[in-house]
Amino acid sequence: MIATTNRYSSEVGAAPSGTMEAPRDAIRRSVAAVDSALAFPRTSVRVRESNPNHHLWNNNGTWYVHYTVHPTPLTKSRVRMSLETKDLETARQRRDEILARAGACL
Repeated sequence: MIATTNRYSSEVGAAPSGTMEAPRDAIRRSVAAVDSALAFPRTSVRVRESNPNHHLWNNNGTWYVHYTVHPTPLTKSRVRMSLETKDLETARQRRDEILARAGACL
């Protein structure tokens, strides 16, 4: 009697260590990579009522905005820019405009 086994291992769908993975696993992995690549670039804006100054910081009296952009799943870029104001309310308005534009561009 001749025993038959799966080409990759005796377990269904598993690849032995040190060898190539099963084709269906490679396909699943590539589909997942395409799905995650389509989701980028992406932005996430958190608004917390407990901290109305999120993304703002004061540097010697001048307000700045800072946020992070993820252009690909493996990279990120920090954006920091002056809001060119010493007034907190104006800084919040400018921050909201900048984050809205950044979200629309991505």
